[in-house]
Amino acid sequence: MSSCIEQIGVRPRFPHADGVLIRGAGFLRDIFSDIIFAMKVVLDTDVVVAAMRSPSGASAELMRMARRGRIVLAASVSLFVEYESVCTRQEHLEAAGLVAGDVRLFLDALASFVEPVSIHFLWRPQLRDPADELVLEAAVNAGADALLSFNLRHFRRAAQRFGLHVSQPGSFLNTYLRGNAS
Repeated sequence: MSSCIEQIGVRPRFPHADGVLIRGAGFLRDIFSDIIFAMKVVLDTDVVVAAMRSPSGASAELMRMARRGRIVLAASVSLFVEYESVCTRQEHLEAAGLVAGDVRLFLDALASFVEPVSIHFLWRPQLRDPADELVLEAAVNAGADALLSFNLRHFRRAAQRFGLHVSQPGSFLNTYLRGNAS
């Protein structure tokens, strides 16, 4: 099994599944803080590819945080199909040192903790790239707090129309971790 799959892994989405001792008046905040304050984010396909190709990077850390219930990842069926289409390209398989079976495991793991988004409203056209439209539609229909991408300029103007925060994975992690350091 490849290192990206081992590092991301698959576990039930119970933030404190390892056990929590309930003591003191702040126990509810301690137990439910991940659930109450979990931000919902939608990932552009480039972030998913980066997580697959670089298990020690910020994109892979987002996957681990989602697996632990610290953030909520959301995607529509059409966006997830885009993830699959791009992740299985030969160039990404070679760069990540993976075979098709490894990518299926990676995508199955991702699917196990992604919140499905139903698309009720199509907002097209908002962007130049149809693949970017899938990401924006998922984020808007999910009521996401943030859309994460390495191509900020593709999304910034349209995302502002919907009050959606756009960030790169590393910047998001730095901001998120500072805000949840208590």
